[in-house]
Amino acid sequence: MILQSLHAGVPHGTGVAEARTDETDESEGLADQFKVLSNAKRLRLLRFLVQPHYLEEIASELRMARQTAQEHVQLLLDEGLVRKVAGRRDTGPVADYVVVPQRLFALYESMGKLAGLQPDVGEEALRPQTQALKTGLAPQRAQELPRLTIVHGLHIGRTVALTGSGPWLIGRDPHAAACLDYDPFVSQRHAEVRRGSAGYELADLYSSNGTFLDWKKVSRGGSERLANGDVVRIGKTLLVFRHPTL
Repeated sequence: MILQSLHAGVPHGTGVAEARTDETDESEGLADQFKVLSNAKRLRLLRFLVQPHYLEEIASELRMARQTAQEHVQLLLDEGLVRKVAGRRDTGPVADYVVVPQRLFALYESMGKLAGLQPDVGEEALRPQTQALKTGLAPQRAQELPRLTIVHGLHIGRTVALTGSGPWLIGRDPHAAACLDYDPFVSQRHAEVRRGSAGYELADLYSSNGTFLDWKKVSRGGSERLANGDVVRIGKTLLVFRHPTL
């Protein structure tokens, strides 16, 4: 089953472990997931569960019996598209269900690659696009802070200002400066930007899938100097580093 490795070794509080990028045959797993998703009620349910809801709320939203709602939820749970979390209402504790965005992002990446709708994240496919982006970005004012901007992945255009003295963590950790918790190919503590005597540098934190700077892999646990406009690849996400004075 696609992303079966996500079921193992799930870090506490994340609901999903980082996926491996070396999956060789995704077709069978994709077919299984699309069988589950080929139902209007379940697609509506995914939209509804962007926020946590318990079973009675789900049954009311879908206008169906509680048992039928439970069956729909269970199918999504079995595919890892939804997870169960502890919740609370005025009447007391409840079992909430909420969508797992990491699974949907991985499904989006796999389907796009399979159908040829988008290239895999790789140098030959995306270098021309990112090169144009790097050269076409408007100049920044001198007082602006260094920053990372997402150019491929969810939340394209989201910018993280690197405030303070650093280092600035990149990963699925909710406390990371650049939190990429939607991307299951990113480690909890994947990489960090550091301020050194010669400027800024990108360091790999022994990540599972590696850290890439301008399409070259940073040595495991090593670091490379960052230049203005460099493309950073973390998991399936691409970010551009910008600094007004470099």
